[in-house]
Amino acid sequence: MEGVLVEIISQFGVLGLVLAGIVYLIVDGIKTKKKNLVSSKKLDESITGLESHVDKKIDDVNTRIDLVNTKVDTQYELLNKRIDSGPDKFLEKFEEKEKTDKEEHFNKLMDQFSQGPKLHRVLKLYRERIGCDHIFLGTFHNGSTSVSGIPYCKFDIIAEKFKPGNKDYREYTTIYKDSDVIVHDNLPLVISQEDYIYYKLEEDGKSELSEVDDTLYRRCLKYGIKQFAANLIRDDKMNPIGFVGCVDFDYDNLNFKELHNCAKELEEIYK
Repeated sequence: MEGVLVEIISQFGVLGLVLAGIVYLIVDGIKTKKKNLVSSKKLDESITGLESHVDKKIDDVNTRIDLVNTKVDTQYELLNKRIDSGPDKFLEKFEEKEKTDKEEHFNKLMDQFSQGPKLHRVLKLYRERIGCDHIFLGTFHNGSTSVSGIPYCKFDIIAEKFKPGNKDYREYTTIYKDSDVIVHDNLPLVISQEDYIYYKLEEDGKSELSEVDDTLYRRCLKYGIKQFAANLIRDDKMNPIGFVGCVDFDYDNLNFKELHNCAKELEEIYK
């Protein structure tokens, strides 16, 4: 570099050196400007690319927001439709159920009305076939509960038939109402296990019945009952729902097979 400067001074003098410096500065400035222009162009391209990327991301976000808004609007419309139609549908279902319940209740009531005459005809027919003085039908139910919520098991005598001139004129339907099963000691347990019971009171008053149900035994002694029998009645699920019983004031030969047949026919009526 020093050699170049010496050569310029020797040929052109100091003025030549100044001119050479000016020319160098101009050329260097042009190169620098060109370089800056290239850098600026790259910067602009980078900025443009960044802006494009940002715009794309913004467009994606806006698209998602539009989708969310569309879904929200759709759900809102569906909710409004449900709110508008909900009470009407609920009332329709309620009215339909209420109508169905009333029809079922009416049908059950009519079944009960139709059962009554059937039950009495069966009892009358089988009293004659069995040959007893008195036949009666009892049904089990839960009438109430104890303070602990445990239900009592009770029974009612709901129908009965007498032999003409029966010594025991009392109607069991008026005596046995909401009667607690537990009063009868082991009798309910025995009949539930055997499905059938029979007890005979001898001339001296002795009977196995006294060991099973002292209350019933004393009643038989008091009113002169000599024979007592009962057959359990079950529903289609084999649950005990009642019983048919008979008593006799003599030692007649009773047909207890017919008592069993009577129970079966009563089961069919209840089914």
